[in-house]
Amino acid sequence: MRKGQEEAPVELMVAVIIFTFVLIIGYYVYNGLCAQQFEQKMSASFSKFARDIELVYLGGVGTSSIVHADFTAVGCYGNIHSIRMFAGTEGLCNAQLGSSDCAVLAMVMSEKNAAGLSENSASLVEVLSLPSDAEGDYYSEVPSTVPDCVFCRQDYAEAGDDRMEVINSLTEQCGWHTQAYNFRITKTEPGVLKIEKL
Repeated sequence: MRKGQEEAPVELMVAVIIFTFVLIIGYYVYNGLCAQQFEQKMSASFSKFARDIELVYLGGVGTSSIVHADFTAVGCYGNIHSIRMFAGTEGLCNAQLGSSDCAVLAMVMSEKNAAGLSENSASLVEVLSLPSDAEGDYYSEVPSTVPDCVFCRQDYAEAGDDRMEVINSLTEQCGWHTQAYNFRITKTEPGVLKIEKL
């Protein structure tokens, strides 16, 4: 056997190992970029949705607006685990708005990990110029007289350390998905918003 023929299997094995490492690194870079794109898109759409809620709330009773919220996934994957509204802490309200009272709108997103299982990965938070006891009822089907979930109730705002348990217990009712939504947001009475999916 010639020397070149003896080295060929070793060179082939080295090439296969290098190629495998390049594929693995490429896979993780691709997933990282997809997650970043998903979070950026959700952040922009969620911020607009929060401002739309704020504008209707700041109007008088009967103020209504039809808004579009584009929560479609980009690139790879991602889901909306939940969207919640709750009372902001005094420190957060002061830092963000210069006020001692505000509400917080939060979106928890989940992504699929390498094993294909969903895991909560990021939270988007928008501080709203709303009082901490503001309520928002979400209706995923119209007409309906019973909300699918309630964004904020005073007992939830006072839950303290148990807030995550309250969020998780209500999440299944709310039915948020990565899709584009059209909503009618109406201020039905002082301190109460009705958010209807159209």
